[in-house]
Amino acid sequence: MMFEEDAAAMVIDDYDFSSSEIQQLLSVSSDTDEKKRKRRILNRESARRSRLRKKMQLEKLKEQSKVLAVENRELKRQLSVVAHRYQLLRTETNRLLSEAVILKRQLAILSRRLLLAPRLQRLHYSM
Repeated sequence: MMFEEDAAAMVIDDYDFSSSEIQQLLSVSSDTDEKKRKRRILNRESARRSRLRKKMQLEKLKEQSKVLAVENRELKRQLSVVAHRYQLLRTETNRLLSEAVILKRQLAILSRRLLLAPRLQRLHYSM
């Protein structure tokens, strides 16, 4: 900083300014340098906070990903159980439907026999 002020003073001396004008110019230059330095510090701090927020957000997303992966595995397991139960019920339904068809045929046969029974009795007694 001191070197910059000396260099600025040498440049200013070439223009034939009074010492109070030189001090004023150096003060303005010094204020500008100080503002730039403060702005750089603020920018660095802002960037550091931004990186920290990004890091925390990434950690949060990683944790969320783990939780969702566990939930996904559990849902897949439940789906597998339900699919297996569905298959068992589907098999049982098919068996029951086949049994119903057989029972309807047997019922039809028995119904015809009952309807024919009185005729057969009459025939039997008439002989």
